[in-house]
Amino acid sequence: MRCIHYQVYKLYYCQHDVKRDFSLFLTCPEALKRSMEMGARAYLPKEKLGEIVPFLEDVLTYEYLPGWKRLLMKLEKTFIIQWGEYWKKSDETFWKEFEEKAKHKIVW
Repeated sequence: MRCIHYQVYKLYYCQHDVKRDFSLFLTCPEALKRSMEMGARAYLPKEKLGEIVPFLEDVLTYEYLPGWKRLLMKLEKTFIIQWGEYWKKSDETFWKEFEEKAKHKIVW
């Protein structure tokens, strides 16, 4: 019960921050997906704060889908470490649709 309360608490604050166009933290792949659906432009794990300049440049340079595609490519290893190798399995349909939409956008 405590774990569920903790995730709900974090998701509430994640939703609140997305409304202001940024997200402070994500506890699970579902929270990342939800942030994307709510219009968040990026996510930067606290472990990557030292590399904030390239992340901000991407957010300011690229449109929504290409920006997220670049971000996910850069953070893939971080997400695997944080959430496990199969983190996209929680919602395969969402991630397949995202990849399909994003593959036609110029990323580099």
